Amino acid sequence: MKKKGRICGTIGLILSLALAGGTVVYGTMFHGNTVGKAEKLVGSSTGTVFDGWFKHTGFDETKALVDQTVVLAKGNAATEGGYSSYSLSFNYSSMLSVKVNDKETVMQGTAAGVIYTDAAYTYVKYTTRTIDDRAAMVESEEYVLVKETGAVYTRTNPSPYTETPGDSMFSDVSTWKYSGTTFDVPSFLDLTGVFASVSADNKVYITPTGEYKFNGPVLPEGAEGVCKFTVGFCPTIRYTLTTTGTKEAGGDSTTTVALQYSNLNNTKIELPASLTEVII
Repeated sequence: MKKKGRICGTIGLILSLALAGGTVVYGTMFHGNTVGKAEKLVGSSTGTVFDGWFKHTGFDETKALVDQTVVLAKGNAATEGGYSSYSLSFNYSSMLSVKVNDKETVMQGTAAGVIYTDAAYTYVKYTTRTIDDRAAMVESEEYVLVKETGAVYTRTNPSPYTETPGDSMFSDVSTWKYSGTTFDVPSFLDLTGVFASVSADNKVYITPTGEYKFNGPVLPEGAEGVCKFTVGFCPTIRYTLTTTGTKEAGGDSTTTVALQYSNLNNTKIELPASLTEVII
């Protein structure tokens, strides 16, 4: 018996191990019985709160994971001692408030999705929602990279308004098609520049709650970036960038990227029959 659902909390882990019989099937399912699953119980860890307090570790492991997030997803091999696979769920939000002639216009954008990657494949699915004043647009993307050949396959989502990263279907009726060799991941997932900003003048602190915190890269006046992250088997990263615009600059903005990893070095992708049938 396989227990479906993300395993990140202690209580959830205990219940899942009791129900799963030693195999945890986690995270968002692909359409049509395609899953990322853990053959082992948990996976690798980026550290512990105790080591963070007493040994000042945690940042280096987290930075290594951040540096390899996009690289590994695009099919490049992990560096020695690095990561070979992971599961990632992400959320992105951006809001810009602009005032022109005493009229305020608010533009909002959100994205939510998942990435699974292992030695053979990378699976990406996300839904974006954009609101510009009173105009709204929703789009959904879903695609798979076959790392051995570099081929990319996409699935056409018939109704993006009802598509979410958490959707799962009762049967494998997905329609996939070959779309070439161009593969990418959302640009906001690349936080290498943020973590590279840590230095003797920009130190990492550990809060009383066990969360790590540091300032982002140096920004123009009126802008501030703050990054917070946790360590462990299901590490999280949250980066927020706020800008207070002058009247000439046009307005204020807030952008937030939130990442949650799981099953580090312990992710396996199983493709649905609807996809394997069209793979070249």
